[in-house]
Amino acid sequence: AYYFVDIMVGNPQQRVSVILDSGSSLLAFPCGGCQHCGQHLDPAFKFDLSTTARWLSCAECPGQACEHDRCAYNQGYQEGSSIHGYRFRDFVSLGEADDFNPPDSAVMGCHTEERKLFVTQKANGILGVAPSQGAFPTILQDIFSTADISR
Repeated sequence: AYYFVDIMVGNPQQRVSVILDSGSSLLAFPCGGCQHCGQHLDPAFKFDLSTTARWLSCAECPGQACEHDRCAYNQGYQEGSSIHGYRFRDFVSLGEADDFNPPDSAVMGCHTEERKLFVTQKANGILGVAPSQGAFPTILQDIFSTADISR
């Protein structure tokens, strides 16, 4: 069993379901047009529909993988599944649109390839909640670094 949550990504917002993973720090999900991705609860993220999405260039991820002048990622998991795609920045909020949670700008990943369990899972992607060990903060770190907690 696994737990998943809905997030809203982009402008206009698109719903994406993601499993919660305490062992990684990457937020990633399939991009529209992915040829090696499974059928999931929500449609694949349509990057071109978001007016605020932008790919990260290689200059924005020094020391990381770079393909086609985009910051790339390859993430493997303990049970043998893996994902591959490109990093981008856009607005994301936790929950459904009618929850009215404020969006926050964050770096996330758009899969172009899924392997093993990622292909068959119902949720679209993964939300890593472990502290970031790399160049990019997690979505939770982004949200809480800008949150108004004075209430």
